[in-house]
Amino acid sequence: MNKTVKYFLYIFIPSAIAFFLFFTYFYFSEVKKKNDVHLINETLNIQMGKKAIELEFQTVLSDLLILAKHNAFYNTRKLLPLSAYKNLQGDFSLFSEMKGIYDQIRFLNLDGMEIVRVNYNNGEIFTVPLKSLQNKGSRYYFKKSFKIAQGVIYVSPLDLNKERGEIEIPYKPMIRFGTPVFNAEKEKIGIVLLNFLAESLLVNFSNAVTNIKDHVTIVNSKGYWLKHPKAEMEWGCMLEHKRNIKDVYPASWEIIRNQEQGQFNTDKGTFTFTSVHISEELQLNRKRFHAGSSSPVKKEYVWKIVSHIPIDAITAEKTAILVSLSKIGSPIFVFLMILSYFLSITRVKNKKVEELLKRQATIDNLTGLPNRKLFLDRLEQAILSSNRTKISFALLFIDLDRFKAVNDTLGHTAGDQLLCDVSTRVQGIVRESDTVARIGGDEFTVILNHIEKNTDIIRIAQLLIETVSEPFVLEGEEATIGASIGIALFPKDGIDQATLIQNADSAMYQAKQEGRNRYCFFEYEKS
Repeated sequence: MNKTVKYFLYIFIPSAIAFFLFFTYFYFSEVKKKNDVHLINETLNIQMGKKAIELEFQTVLSDLLILAKHNAFYNTRKLLPLSAYKNLQGDFSLFSEMKGIYDQIRFLNLDGMEIVRVNYNNGEIFTVPLKSLQNKGSRYYFKKSFKIAQGVIYVSPLDLNKERGEIEIPYKPMIRFGTPVFNAEKEKIGIVLLNFLAESLLVNFSNAVTNIKDHVTIVNSKGYWLKHPKAEMEWGCMLEHKRNIKDVYPASWEIIRNQEQGQFNTDKGTFTFTSVHISEELQLNRKRFHAGSSSPVKKEYVWKIVSHIPIDAITAEKTAILVSLSKIGSPIFVFLMILSYFLSITRVKNKKVEELLKRQATIDNLTGLPNRKLFLDRLEQAILSSNRTKISFALLFIDLDRFKAVNDTLGHTAGDQLLCDVSTRVQGIVRESDTVARIGGDEFTVILNHIEKNTDIIRIAQLLIETVSEPFVLEGEEATIGASIGIALFPKDGIDQATLIQNADSAMYQAKQEGRNRYCFFEYEKS
């Protein structure tokens, strides 16, 4: 073996071993980082979905109690006078048109006879004439609504609407809400009944979980899907196919069914879930709903919001990371061979120095995020792009609340780790097309490109606050901070860099003045 080969092996073998060790470490680090972001994202999204469902129920309960207190009922008679009947009919029609989420709004008397019924169908309002009204005294929803106490609301199960005993096509998910009505003498005179078009609830749920809507579902207590990315999997409880989660994932369903919420891994993938409890009898308590008090035993509907990342998707993502790193690593490895053979140590050092200087000029050394210089460049690009496309963008100015307290109590090393963890969480929330930058200290900026409606900004700002407010583990200690966010819109709040930055900063200070850990849009002071 000649000296050239010996020297090559002397240089190359240790370098190759180090390269493969670093490559392996970096691969597993990237996999873990991606997995951690996914787990946080899944949990946050299903909680947002749960809040959307609860908010929809609160809206319907409030609507029904408002209708039940209509002034047409406030008289001393058990039968409505003609003037009250016409008033009720007109207001029910107006309410139906304004809301657009109720298939039917009805008032039934003590015998279950419909006195007023207003139908809604694809934006069309139809008041049913007297001769076409029907007696519903034998129906379960009348009996259950009639027997409960004042202020309490009966809630039916969520199912598909039937007409003449057949499931209506296209499918029409329906929940019936009913409550008794009392006159001025506190005598029960009938019930008000709402046929709620539950598609509204399901659509709002999908909007709330838009980041994971391709793999999140709603399951009833028997394991049947009420909402699924594949429509053919839904409504097995009423249709002949009988598809349900307990047959597809029996072991996972046992865990989900018996626990309130959680997150776990199986050979089928990662499951994240939470529960929604709805009593058959509900009443409003401030801004929340809870079980009614008219009967000692109450039936409860339990829905499970379940996200499932299949094992194939997890494996595919790991493969994608490996392929991506390999595309970077393979040329480096070849270059390492050539470099070792020709002993081009000086050339490599010069190249590394050049790359380091370039990176230091535009990248924050601590977090790896764009620094102020690169941020300003990205902001100018966003302004030019917005002027060209006529699509607005938003600038978010983020200042961490209570960061100084962490630095003072846990030390600067913990403070530096906190800044790195915050940058990771923020990057996990925004899109790849957006820009996250650290411009100094505990101040971050986010450029949200191509924003068409403020609700998208609000959703992201709320998610940023919720994510940053989650506890951090630093130096073995748990620390909790917050984030005050100021928001400026282009071109509404400025058409140049300086104005946008100044206005976003001003809005951030407004958020701090209003109590911190919140967001504020910039508003011009009124003279």
